[in-house]
Amino acid sequence: MRGKRRADVFCYLAFAICVSLALVPLYLSGRGPIKTGELGDSDCYMHLLRASDLYRTGQWYDPVIGRSNPPYGDRLHWTRPFDILLLVGAVPGSLVTSFDAALFWWGVVVSPILLVASFLAIRWAVHPLLGDDGSSIIGFLFAVQSAVMSIFQAGRPDHHSLLVFLFLLMVGFALRLIERPSAATICYAAGALSALSMWVSVESLVAVGMTLGLLGIMWVLRGSDFSGTAFHYSASLFTLTGAALAIERPWRDLPTVELDRLSIAYVGIFGILAALWFAIGVLTAHTRLLQRRNVRLLTALTAVAVPVVATWLFFPSLFRGPLGDVSPEMAEKCLAYIQEMRPLLNSDVRLKWGIPLLGYGLAYALFFLIDGEHRRDPRWVSLWAATVLFAALSLVQVRWIYYGQILVLPPAAALIVRMRSRITGHPLAKLLANCGITSMFLALAGSGFMIEYVTKPDRKVDTHPAPPVKTICEYFGTHERWQGRSFRILTHPNFGAEILYRTQEEVIATLYHRNWQGILDTYTTLTAETDEQARKHIRDRAVDLILLSPQADDSTFFLKPDSVSTFYQRLCEGKVPSWCQEVHLPPDLASFRLFEIREP
Repeated sequence: MRGKRRADVFCYLAFAICVSLALVPLYLSGRGPIKTGELGDSDCYMHLLRASDLYRTGQWYDPVIGRSNPPYGDRLHWTRPFDILLLVGAVPGSLVTSFDAALFWWGVVVSPILLVASFLAIRWAVHPLLGDDGSSIIGFLFAVQSAVMSIFQAGRPDHHSLLVFLFLLMVGFALRLIERPSAATICYAAGALSALSMWVSVESLVAVGMTLGLLGIMWVLRGSDFSGTAFHYSASLFTLTGAALAIERPWRDLPTVELDRLSIAYVGIFGILAALWFAIGVLTAHTRLLQRRNVRLLTALTAVAVPVVATWLFFPSLFRGPLGDVSPEMAEKCLAYIQEMRPLLNSDVRLKWGIPLLGYGLAYALFFLIDGEHRRDPRWVSLWAATVLFAALSLVQVRWIYYGQILVLPPAAALIVRMRSRITGHPLAKLLANCGITSMFLALAGSGFMIEYVTKPDRKVDTHPAPPVKTICEYFGTHERWQGRSFRILTHPNFGAEILYRTQEEVIATLYHRNWQGILDTYTTLTAETDEQARKHIRDRAVDLILLSPQADDSTFFLKPDSVSTFYQRLCEGKVPSWCQEVHLPPDLASFRLFEIREP
């Protein structure tokens, strides 16, 4: 039996490695979703730029990118863990090649490597629920989830792949906390993992809050064992998020409240929760007040009010959410154009990602209808509640669908195991039936692509795609006209991060909410109804070059309704004012329009 289990684990590991590493030759051959020599999106270039700056300057506490949003600079909301992960691979690689090359190619492979770890993490996470068979099957289902796999592509060095890996581990620890509430080691390990995930990004607050809420509900239902579990978990969470904050930021900056990254506000709330669970533990150990369930329920409801009131008194800005400090004008004009910030039903991926989530969700419902035993298992009920929450969040912002696609997999795997166990007869017939059942669920993952293909047969292929930004960056670096000079460029916010990474030029706007002023200035300039209005903004920002591409994804951002002519539109039509001169570009850059400002 043990030998069979080892063989299953070996086969699973081999499958995980093959699937993950297959993404690399796809990238190198140019057949993957990301072109060879390029990275997935703006975030990827900015991550490499941050890691490079840290390596060269050693300025841990000063992550301001001075060439973005000049002359003010741009301080991103990201933290250091992913920068360190990038340097972990790039620094050893620099022993055999240049640091820049090592960093780029480590950036290409880091997400597939995290995918291998995620395959192992999801198998470990669900093993208490599914056993050996189900936890092996879930790897096949995980591999075909389009939304999840999109963030693990080669050429996509992004902290979201790290967050998904940590989320899988958090799910596994949460299930084990229910199963073994008296195991202090699991509590502290779960708290440490949650603290690391919070350090990476405060979007982990949803998963952390669900774990805390789960422990609270289990305490109300089961009693004293879970008061200790909740205290150990929250104490570990509080202590280690505090340590992470002390590592991330200089001591003088520790009292600063920030909503979009780990700050004293979040550490303070975790401290209040740890103190509450300590008090509950003392009452449980020395009195009989909390032995009755209805008293525990009343206590829990009262305890929930304490951190809410404390937040209102000490950190009221937290109620505005992580983007509460973003300019409302910027939120309206820019965030609506960022794919992952759109509601699922208003996004380009509503069929490709939404239909599989709905299909697996229906399988989830079927699983609960036919299996009364699992409906009474708090671990399955917890997964069900988490799935509903993340599915609802996906309707608000599509970025949450990654977690929803993960949470619907355990019941799908359990349903496959249950269906296969009912099959009897000839071994060949059983084999064919088993393959058919598994294939049905695998095909369900691709149903969104099939439905989109059938319902949109008239899709037109863009015969004039915009060339990659890489080509215009090479032009700046090689053409004699630009040698020995430094420029400040006004361009599409989507282009900003890659230009910063590939050149030494300055850009006004990058597509990040903290750079709202640069984005708004770019928007205001390019949508100006008169040339004089645009000229004033260009002078204020000391712009040297304007780089446009009418075929860029965000080009409609700079057009106004009702046939109102904008500065962007006039430039694209060749109506160039006297103080601005168009630069004639080589034929391979025909999709770009470059303009040089001729006056100070």
